[in-house]
Amino acid sequence: KIGENLSQNNNFQFAKLDPSGYACPIGSHIRRTNPRDSLQPDPIASLDAVRKHRLIRRGRVYGPKYPAHVVKHLTELARQKGLLQFAEELVSPRGLAFVALNADIKRQFEFVQQTWVNDPTFEGLYTNRDPLLANDDDPISGTNRMTIQRRPIRKEVRCLPRFVTMKGGDYFFLPGMEGLKFIASKP
Repeated sequence: KIGENLSQNNNFQFAKLDPSGYACPIGSHIRRTNPRDSLQPDPIASLDAVRKHRLIRRGRVYGPKYPAHVVKHLTELARQKGLLQFAEELVSPRGLAFVALNADIKRQFEFVQQTWVNDPTFEGLYTNRDPLLANDDDPISGTNRMTIQRRPIRKEVRCLPRFVTMKGGDYFFLPGMEGLKFIASKP
């Protein structure tokens, strides 16, 4: 069963198991933020390149969980009116606090955001940005869409709603000043 072996949950390669993106679309969030061995043209070179841009990422949920009746209500609204209604029906603040740890902000976090997440031509796509994190939700420009690879013809999902709204952000350095002073005081 999926998830039983925790050491294997994150141990897979795209080039070997899903080179065409039929199981996990090429433009999906997981493939963009950690493309593993799928960057063209060479899987070995891809693994090396991805390793240089690797991040330690963690997300922590804040706010109350939706009560079951609210989930049922929102699901019904989504069916009737479309996904954009979800944003209007939120009853209390909730979200995800995201933290990325890295040694080189430009080579790691900023590279991943600019080159993989927000690149509409990532891995041969056209006008597709990360469906979860993309910073452009203009339906006229066509960048708020996602291509899903399949046979005999791919499917394109258009007018995706904005799934993530950034409420704030900052860069923090670890260790902090007190930690640096402590390290500097050691012989």
